[in-house]
Amino acid sequence: MLTTLIVSAVYLSLRNYKTVIPKSQSPFLYKRLNDLNVLINITLSRLKLDAIKKKEEISKFQTEAKTLSSLNSNLMQEFYHNIILEQNHKTTYLTYLETNIIPKLENLQDYLKEKEKQFKEDWKLLIDNNLKEDEVTLQKLLEEFKTSLSLIEKISLGETINYSNVVIQDPWLISNNLKVHISKIFENQPKVFNQLNLQLEEFKRFYEKFFLDFKLILNNLNDFKLNNFLKIFKKDAIIEKKTKQSMQTATTTTKTTDNLFNNFIAVDFEEEWRDFINSDTENILIDTNLKKNSLTECKFENMNDPIVGIIRKGNLNKYVSSGLNVLKKSSWKQCHFVLTAAGFLHQFNSPPKFDEKGEEIYGSTPETSLYLPQCLISEKEELDGENLNGFNLKKTSKRFSLLLNDGGWNYRFKGSSYDQTEFWYDLIKIKTLPQGTEQNSTETSPAMSPMRNMTLSYEDPSESNLNKQQKVNSSLGSSLNGKRSSMNSTILTDSPKDKSLIVSSVVDTMSANNFEKNINNIDEMILRLDMEATELKLNEKLMKENVVLNNHTNPNWVNDPQVNPNWF
Repeated sequence: MLTTLIVSAVYLSLRNYKTVIPKSQSPFLYKRLNDLNVLINITLSRLKLDAIKKKEEISKFQTEAKTLSSLNSNLMQEFYHNIILEQNHKTTYLTYLETNIIPKLENLQDYLKEKEKQFKEDWKLLIDNNLKEDEVTLQKLLEEFKTSLSLIEKISLGETINYSNVVIQDPWLISNNLKVHISKIFENQPKVFNQLNLQLEEFKRFYEKFFLDFKLILNNLNDFKLNNFLKIFKKDAIIEKKTKQSMQTATTTTKTTDNLFNNFIAVDFEEEWRDFINSDTENILIDTNLKKNSLTECKFENMNDPIVGIIRKGNLNKYVSSGLNVLKKSSWKQCHFVLTAAGFLHQFNSPPKFDEKGEEIYGSTPETSLYLPQCLISEKEELDGENLNGFNLKKTSKRFSLLLNDGGWNYRFKGSSYDQTEFWYDLIKIKTLPQGTEQNSTETSPAMSPMRNMTLSYEDPSESNLNKQQKVNSSLGSSLNGKRSSMNSTILTDSPKDKSLIVSSVVDTMSANNFEKNINNIDEMILRLDMEATELKLNEKLMKENVVLNNHTNPNWVNDPQVNPNWF
């Protein structure tokens, strides 16, 4: 029994994107269909040519017989008799070719063309179009990922960018879309495997029928030659030479045809099928242990680049215009936000999901995406008379809305608590334009350089470490005045991460033209960032002690089996 056949190597080695999409095995099967077409065309051509030659020989024999029939010699009469026998033999053979062999081969040829047309239609619709679409989408996303990463790299290096010719996309979002696409491909793998198996099984049934029918036709032809040729001639010494010449001619014709098909006739079909399958193991391979892949098994270039990472993800309240509804409470909507290292703030309707091995992906398109380096952030303020402070974000250019589903210029946000608002505000402010800056030039670079060392996921401040933070604030505040140089030196040498964080933030928050204007804000920035760094260290220490720092988890998501509680 034939072992289950499936497409192989493209699934078994998942090291780059080329192995994600299986190669279509249809071209391999089409090639064999073409081979069969060539085989049957050559056979028909040779046999039709043989029929033409037999007609010419019969015509020649008829002329010779007419000449010999007028001779009265007994010897000539016997010779005439054998010529008539040979003529009859050739006529019988010609009749068999034209009424039996050639029509059957032509019918088989029609069957081959019909199945070839059916296969191409069915395979294209059920298999090849889907595989091609997956391949095109995958390569498009990979190209977009490469382009977006390159552009963000140029921005981070301060290179001049002509924004009228480009659309800035978030490498993290494209990376997420890649994972969604690959996850869909892997999810469909059982269906694809089944379709490919059915394709091979269908082709095998066709191939076996064609093989056996073709083999039977050729065997019948050979049997007819062997059973009828020697019966025609008598063993008379006088006509022995003529008989041998006729036998030699017939044998030569037989060999000319048989040399093309003897191997085909002699081979068993199962042997032929195994040889066919093994002729291209890169496309088809016998493997009974194939399993569906997990997203964690697929890697693509730069997928773990720090600039593709996330700085912060979690809940944030967004002000939503209520139209005629004047109830203020209904104007705030709690949403899930992701702040990325490339400087984008994305709003999703739902938190991420996880595949079988815990790989995190966002399955929907963001409701809102803001490119923070082209946004201004307000100072924290009391919103709508409530006690909770909030802040506003304002876009400075419509160019960055080309791929974003936001539809507005101004946005208002607040956290579920004062600490939440402070935390989000401080992180977002680092990525936005400095106060008073408007970038309207079509050829400029954002004030923010995406920081590779800020791709870690920050933890929220909590009641358990709030007092510690306040003590740090007080201590640092009392020692700051008049000691900027010494404090700056202390912080910058504290750790490479803190040093890079502060330097990147300071450089990102001011340009050469605004240096004097912003110099007075450096102290506050250094203090804030140092407090955040200290807070992070405290959080990390508490996390090691298995202390949960976040106390504002959305209760609607707590019991969601698709949500990993570790990131709340």
